[in-house]
Amino acid sequence: MVYYLGTGGTNVYYADPWSVWNSTGTGTVGSVWYAWNTLTSGTNATANQVWQAWQTYVTASTIADPWSTWNGDSCRPELRACPPPPPLTREQLEARERHLRECNARCAAERVARQEAEARAEALLLRELDEHQREEYRREKAFTVRLPDGKRYRIKKGWAGNVERLEARRIAILQEEAPSLVANDREYRAVERFCIHPAEQLPEQDNMLAQLLLLKANEAEFRRIANITRLQA
Repeated sequence: MVYYLGTGGTNVYYADPWSVWNSTGTGTVGSVWYAWNTLTSGTNATANQVWQAWQTYVTASTIADPWSTWNGDSCRPELRACPPPPPLTREQLEARERHLRECNARCAAERVARQEAEARAEALLLRELDEHQREEYRREKAFTVRLPDGKRYRIKKGWAGNVERLEARRIAILQEEAPSLVANDREYRAVERFCIHPAEQLPEQDNMLAQLLLLKANEAEFRRIANITRLQA
């Protein structure tokens, strides 16, 4: 494709847009960059460089100085600083106070309702946990799920990314009673993290219960739905 610039019957052809931007052109025909970067004519108001108009205060009456308009004081009434707003009337002040009281009352009611919903959700969750899991939850706000095949998952209080799969590794622990003896024990670490939760916003305890029930009923479906993050060993 060929681009050209021309005025008064004079045409300058360029093979690509970069030439249009970067070439100085000939005669009265210049590139776009040339028009920005070079003063073309100080006497012809219609051909003044654009950069000159931005950077320099131009005295010609037909040439505006955008930078001075933006950055300096202007005598144009529409560009003057706005006057301060008038003081509120008594009725407006009372209306504003009434609106604030209504907002505060509404927020307080929503907070109470949310706390009550969380309490009911926590009670339901605790009924579904076994004794060991309940103790874990009260102590750590998390509990371990042991599946029949031996896999272990840990569900933490939260909404997203709060489920982890645990993997056992054997470690050597020195017994305090007999430092010369080494016994093997198991330590569990997280190897995968899952992001899976209901579509609607619910109390976090309801979310934990939904994750627990799906994990116990159908682990494969749980893994199919969830976004899984592999954790470093």
